[in-house]
Amino acid sequence: MNSEDYGWKPEVSQWYDQALENRNNPDANIWTIIQRPENSFQTASWWLARKIIQDASTFELGYRNQIRHLVSREEAQGSFPFTQYIRELCQNALDSVMNDEHLTIELIIDDSGMVFSHDGRSFKGPTPTSPEGEMASLYAPGMTTKRGSFNSEGRFGIGFKGWMLFFEGIKHEHSDGNQKIQIGYRFEGDGYNQETLHLKGTEAPENSEPSIRKTSFRFSEPTDEFKHPSIEEIVDEWLPMIRFAHHGVTIKINLMGDEVEIIHEVNTLETLENPAINQEIFESFTKTDLASTISLNKFICTYESCEPIPFELIPDCPECGDNSDVERIPCDDDLLFQYCCTYDDCGDVPFSAAPDGPDSLVPDCPECGDSNDVIRKERITEERIMAFDHK
Repeated sequence: MNSEDYGWKPEVSQWYDQALENRNNPDANIWTIIQRPENSFQTASWWLARKIIQDASTFELGYRNQIRHLVSREEAQGSFPFTQYIRELCQNALDSVMNDEHLTIELIIDDSGMVFSHDGRSFKGPTPTSPEGEMASLYAPGMTTKRGSFNSEGRFGIGFKGWMLFFEGIKHEHSDGNQKIQIGYRFEGDGYNQETLHLKGTEAPENSEPSIRKTSFRFSEPTDEFKHPSIEEIVDEWLPMIRFAHHGVTIKINLMGDEVEIIHEVNTLETLENPAINQEIFESFTKTDLASTISLNKFICTYESCEPIPFELIPDCPECGDNSDVERIPCDDDLLFQYCCTYDDCGDVPFSAAPDGPDSLVPDCPECGDSNDVIRKERITEERIMAFDHK
């Protein structure tokens, strides 16, 4: 298999063969060559491309069902943990931070699919202890760079193929700041659509322009299994992961037009130089901004026996006295919410949920049926933490 045919340097396929021959010889010179900074990204991406080319011709029928069975067997209620899948994408982005640099993570979910990206460290190439390299390891079933937990980008040792439960198409668009690659593939039934393989290596004309360091995954053509979580569920999953991070993080999420921005900043207050306790005292500030009006009109109940799950105030129509046909309509004022009733006899006349101001109505909690402990979910929340960090 010639790497040059797919846009990689011609010597990369030779390096693959040499690494395969020396997989039990960690002192072989080939490992020094492929671990050089200028070669690591090349080899990491070609190892993945080569594996996909092989699978495209040998992918066995029934594999999708095997993955579905494995995931549902591990889940107590047989559901597919999409929220946990994207949680692991976030966790791996956090693990990719270089020298405590500020990290930016972006997640976009809409009807066409999902895009996840970050600007952390690029994928590492093959090593004697991890001969697949990081890109191919995250893709291959049973391969993992973590023990006893999720694997690099999937769950239960499934690898990136586990995403076929939710999307038909996946595209990798990665850059180490100097080189770029594009690797795309589409699942059809229980195999690949070979005609849609998209393999563009670092030497391909499409990747000739310089690029900033970025790791990006594009998921397209959602399956029937794809049921996206609410933006609050994603925030609740991701916030604990960055709360004690000893580096800055910006997270931007856009889910079906609903937006949130989370900014985490860190200041070192003191360094304890005692040899027995080599630690830093730091403070962190985490600000969450629910930027869309969709989130502004949500409430939570603080009563101790109620789950803190946001719910929305849907007012009754002033004409028919019912809210089953009431829909929100666009409004220029971020603090006032306009609605209309689509019932035939009501005439689609806009009305406000709270004629006397946005705080004049508080809905009953759907769990306890009372409004005494119901509060509006704030658009902006801030949290300050002081902690120790071992140097």
